[in-house]
Formats: sequence, structure tokens, C-alpha cells
Amino acid sequence: MFTMSVFLQVVDSGSFASAARTMDLSKPTVTRAVAQLEAHLRTRLLQRSTRKVTPTEAGTEYAERCREILATIAEADARAGLERITSAGALRVAMPSALGLALLAPLVAAYCKQYPDVSIDISLLDRPIDLVEEGIDVAIVVDNMLNSDDVVTREASSSRFVACCAPAYLQGPPPRSFAELREQRVLCLKRFAKRLSSAGCMNLHVTTNTAMLRLLAREGLGIAILPEFLISRDFADGSLLKVLEHEELEPIDIQVAYPSRKYLPAKVMHFVDMSLARLATLTPGDVHLPQRRVP
Repeated sequence: MFTMSVFLQVVDSGSFASAARTMDLSKPTVTRAVAQLEAHLRTRLLQRSTRKVTPTEAGTEYAERCREILATIAEADARAGLERITSAGALRVAMPSALGLALLAPLVAAYCKQYPDVSIDISLLDRPIDLVEEGIDVAIVVDNMLNSDDVVTREASSSRFVACCAPAYLQGPPPRSFAELREQRVLCLKRFAKRLSSAGCMNLHVTTNTAMLRLLAREGLGIAILPEFLISRDFADGSLLKVLEHEELEPIDIQVAYPSRKYLPAKVMHFVDMSLARLATLTPGDVHLPQRRVP
């Protein structure tokens, strides 16, 4: 591309010296660049005289093609640069279904209002994902959801797991430990199945979908172990009650991930920033949880 640019400047300037001054190059550099181009093409492009340099017939045709090529490259560079500094185009986003239900609507609404030229393709996935292979721009992930190596992860937030059930499910005092769950129907993610089985819980209903666990718990099917961010409103309105007061349940870490690249497109960077800000307010922390009164 450099030799093309030099050649065109010589054609436009009419001399090697003038082209060198315009491009802030030495005259020998300009002369060598044109000579290399002619050697590569195996044809003479310029007719040299003591007074002026003019293109040959082949040189005139080649100059026209060079202008088209360089203009196309300049346009591509401009578009790529514009994508990096402005938010436009398509954005592919992935996250677990439970996070999507708790987070997605207000986040996407705010993002689309602020960046109306971006169209969002949303995938709610409860499985490991490969950002690069699946062409995902941004993912909000928990635990070991990532199957990608060449990605950047940002710690966004964390939540704790809590055990809960509908008031109508309890027939007596609420269980306070895993050992007291032996006679209960327990709804849980796979990550808790082994621990509960070891504690003697035989009536387990296991799934990968926390949103489904929440709905089953609200219907009074059993005691569910769920992330607190998903059920804080259920605690507040009394539709779910906290149990297992004596058990320390593991936290769940939430991250924002995106493919590693030197120049992050603006549409991705802005979504990452808005996601981090939203997730920072997602977990309720210690709140007053209504407890079932036992006569």
C-alpha cells in the first residue's frame, strides 16, 4: 500500500522531488518505492524525462485502479474506526436465564434508549458457553459457565444462596440444617445435589434452571435453594420464607465477560460498563426477611 501511495503522489506531482516534499520523504526513498513497484509488476509505469515524469499507458490504468483500492481501504478503516468510537450495529449478548429475568429488561431498555443504533441479539443460556466460537460479544456469567480461554472477565457482583419455601408448604417448624431436610422435598441445582444426598435427603428434584426452581417453590412444591438476588422480592412480599438458618451456603460470583481484543468496539464497551453498574446494585445484601410464626 505504501508503494501505491508513493506512485500516485508521483503521478499527481509530476516529479519525484515534488512527491518527496509532499510526503515528507527523501527523494531516494520515493525513487526506490516506484522502482520496487515496477519490478514487482514487471512493467514500466512512469516515463521519465529531465523536465517531467508522466505515466505510461500501463501506468495510467494502474493509477486508476490504485485510487479505487486506496479509497476502499480508507473507507474500511474509517468504518472500523467509527465502530470503535461509536455504538452502532448488532450486539450479541448471553446470560443465564435467571439473571436475564432479574436483570435483562431494565438493562436492555436503558442501553437501547442511550444507543438506539445498536440492535441486540439476546441468548438466555443455562449451559457452558464459548464466546469466540459462538460469536458472543458480551456474556454475564456465573461459576464455570465459560468454555473460552481468550476472554476478559470482570468481577461484577456476588450473591449468596438461600433456602426458601412457600408458607403453605411448611407443616411445622422450619428446618434449620441440611440434616433436617431428610423428610422434605428439596428443589436444587446440580451443584447442591451431592451435598444434600450425603446429608440424607432422598426426595430431590434437580435442575439447571434457577428460574424454574423459583416458580416451583412459589407453588409450594418444596424447599428450594436459590440465589438471593432472584428471590429478594419474594421475601419482601412474604410469598417465600427463608429456612436453614443454621447453614452457611456458598456464594455465587457474577462476572461480565467478553472476547479479548486490542480495540474493544464502543457498543461492547458501553454494554459492559452498564452491566457492571447494574450488577453492582443487584444483590440486596442483608434485608429483613419475613419469618413464619410458629405457635
